[in-house]
Amino acid sequence: MFAIVVVLALIVLVPLFVERVDQWSGWKSGEWAAAGAWIGGIGATTAVIVALWQTKLARSDAAEANSRLDHQLQTASRLEQIKTIPPIWDAIRTLSTPTTNLIIAFSKMNERINDRDAAEEDLTRADFEIVHNTANIWKETFTAVESSFSPALMIIEEEKTRIIIATLYQRVIKLHMIAITALKGFPEWERCDPKEIQREYERVNAMRTPVVNTVRKHLMEIPPLTSLVEDFTDEDLTKATTYAAKRQ
Repeated sequence: MFAIVVVLALIVLVPLFVERVDQWSGWKSGEWAAAGAWIGGIGATTAVIVALWQTKLARSDAAEANSRLDHQLQTASRLEQIKTIPPIWDAIRTLSTPTTNLIIAFSKMNERINDRDAAEEDLTRADFEIVHNTANIWKETFTAVESSFSPALMIIEEEKTRIIIATLYQRVIKLHMIAITALKGFPEWERCDPKEIQREYERVNAMRTPVVNTVRKHLMEIPPLTSLVEDFTDEDLTKATTYAAKRQ
């Protein structure tokens, strides 16, 4: 558009300029024809340069806009992936009390087996109720825990984060297998070690820090909190304290 305006301006202004110069130059028509050709060439060249410059600016603006759009889309995608992780830990936390109660029930069941064995008596249905009721609650809670992994396993695309979440899922499944194996053993009077369930549940919880650090480093692309603390110098602390005092 700007190039068109320049060309039109030259068309209007050049004849006026020639008319004025003609009054004092004394040039002949042939000489003016040559001068007109030169001026026309300069005008055309200027118009081409301006058009190329505008094209370059337009491409630069388009590239910048595309870059901003890509960044916004990537940020939105990362946020959606991050949102799938907290529900996993919320579900695992709800498993704490049922797991503790299940361990207590297993311990009581082992004692009951020892007592029946010493008295040379068979286990009764009432004996199994100690574990049965607690186990049902644990199974229901575990179902919710397992379901909480589905969104994360489906949505998360970042490789390192996907691997750490899959590893956590495998730990949770192993906890389930240990508990189910123990439950199947009781009808055959097989004693189980409830501490094994406790140890596996602690391994599941121990993965919280590795998961958080992995998410921060690879999905959020910011360093772990520990590294941020290590990089925080005494000078930074003084500045922060001074700033906080001024804000009060």
